[in-house]
Amino acid sequence: MNKEIKNIIYLAILTCKVLVSPSFSQDLISQIGWNRATPGVIMGIVSVVTSGFVMLLVLHIRTQKKAKKISVEASRDAFSQYIQKAGLVDREEKILVEMSGEENPNLLIQSSSFFERCIHNYVEKLISQNDSEKHLEVMNEQLGVIRKKLGHNFLPFEHPLVSTRNMSIGQRLSVHTHNGGELLNNALVVRNEELSFYLSYRVEQEDVVDVGTGSMLNLCFTRHNDGIYNICAQVRRSTPGCIEFFHSFDIKRNQLRQFMRLEVSFSVRFRLITTVSPEHSDLAGIWLQGRVTDIGGGGLSIVYGKSFVPGDIFLLNIMLSNGTLSGVKAKLLRVSLIETNDCTKYKHHLQFISIDSAGRDKIVRFVFEKLRQINQMR
Repeated sequence: MNKEIKNIIYLAILTCKVLVSPSFSQDLISQIGWNRATPGVIMGIVSVVTSGFVMLLVLHIRTQKKAKKISVEASRDAFSQYIQKAGLVDREEKILVEMSGEENPNLLIQSSSFFERCIHNYVEKLISQNDSEKHLEVMNEQLGVIRKKLGHNFLPFEHPLVSTRNMSIGQRLSVHTHNGGELLNNALVVRNEELSFYLSYRVEQEDVVDVGTGSMLNLCFTRHNDGIYNICAQVRRSTPGCIEFFHSFDIKRNQLRQFMRLEVSFSVRFRLITTVSPEHSDLAGIWLQGRVTDIGGGGLSIVYGKSFVPGDIFLLNIMLSNGTLSGVKAKLLRVSLIETNDCTKYKHHLQFISIDSAGRDKIVRFVFEKLRQINQMR
């Protein structure tokens, strides 16, 4: 029997013992004024009500367990179907399950940020085991194949970098010491694999960089239509003209937005009108309720209990303090996982693709008015 159910039953029995005690019975009779009824009758009624309450609790818990089991089975079936559709072999599927750990492996498919975090932890574990270079190269190739089959090998420019694994080949950057001194002015990302990435530089144009294994360096670059990045990464190996780095999640980004974003919290109604995932076709056309966490003239972010897929198109009804915007179309750019103590939710970052100038101006005025109020309160 479930431990939670046992605790409830134990509490109910203890409550009944207290209720049927003579002193409590007499006190209850005097309070409710039912002097014609004997303590046994009243306590019998109380016991029946208590037992009914316990039975309802037990039934509720069992229903929840059954619903959770059905959800887990449906999730497992969806994962198996996607694995077959993507063409992953048994060994690759096993690696995916190992990467996800106790989390739902479907998240590896749905969320780029979750995939990057899992593959980063998996690679760190491989390296810490001091496996042979040959085995690491085999795993490096297998992980690269998995990334490609899952569609995580390309990150749109509107999606900020999650890790250094997302850097594009050909990205130009500068390299600095930890205290800000410049080592290289014009380096180039020439290889980006699952275990590490490589920078190349012209020895005839730059001073030859002599850095030891384990050195921490800062990489600085601007990503088109995205932001300015500063990444702290550890050197794995270094030769004249080339530096190999371990991958890093230590990323600082200053965004280059056309429109300012404001952190907010209000409800929004939205519905899916076009989806790239057949699994979500049953939600198409249904009005759903989410919560807006930030908004600007170019888009907004919505937190919802289920994860949609980048590329999905939504229709939004946005209620602002200065007016309502109806029928605004937005495209899902990326999904971020939000973990709390009691549940898992998903933050959906959307870009407006169909909004008139009056509606956009209304959002911009809303943002600046809120910022003005915040500044007045400080």
